[in-house]
Amino acid sequence: MSAPDPSPSDSAAAAAVRAARDPAGNPAWTALDRNVALGRADDPALTGPSVLTGRLETLDFAVLTERVAKLAGVLRASQFGPGDRVLIWLPDSVEAVIAVLACVRSGMPLAQIPGATSTAEVQALVLQLAPNLIFAPRGGQFGSLPSVVVRASEQDPTEADGFGEQDVDYRSWTRSTAVQPTEPVPLADEQSVELDAPVERGGSLSVPALLNRLAAGEHLSVGAGGAFAAGELH
Repeated sequence: MSAPDPSPSDSAAAAAVRAARDPAGNPAWTALDRNVALGRADDPALTGPSVLTGRLETLDFAVLTERVAKLAGVLRASQFGPGDRVLIWLPDSVEAVIAVLACVRSGMPLAQIPGATSTAEVQALVLQLAPNLIFAPRGGQFGSLPSVVVRASEQDPTEADGFGEQDVDYRSWTRSTAVQPTEPVPLADEQSVELDAPVERGGSLSVPALLNRLAAGEHLSVGAGGAFAAGELH
């Protein structure tokens, strides 16, 4: 007895799977773009507090992919790219996860530092890891090191809490309509996406674990434990 012909929906699903093969070897593509290609665009991907709005937000895979690709485009337009090293020192938030994914998408190895880490500890890590950029909750902390300041306030950066000459405000930095979202950059086999930083995770997910959970189509929550903690999965 011969097998029944595949239905049009089966054929479409098979075509989507073939099309959703990572062209760049970049795990951010597998975590985000692949899920969109496989029909999960409207599925919830991430829930957590937003630093910018002060509200709890839930982002589906389509919106999360769009925001990550936009931030990656801003990084590229600002002359950051593959090989540049990044420290992400932010409270548990959707902006922290977006920053991580945008750096991975851009081929920029990173270290995620819990938001409760003291400025002195972060400054010591800066000396050790020599990053090219840091995402921080306030400005004026790192001298000539460029900082992207992620904060809720809309006040003029010139009147803000010690903005340094190299600091930029995340909200205005990512607002430009001229910046185009960018595709994931190719990564070499076994290329690390995470810097080796002596930071206590406190039970939180590593960056590779975060990528793997999203790649599996899971709905992650942040803010329930350490940075990028799995929290309540739905």
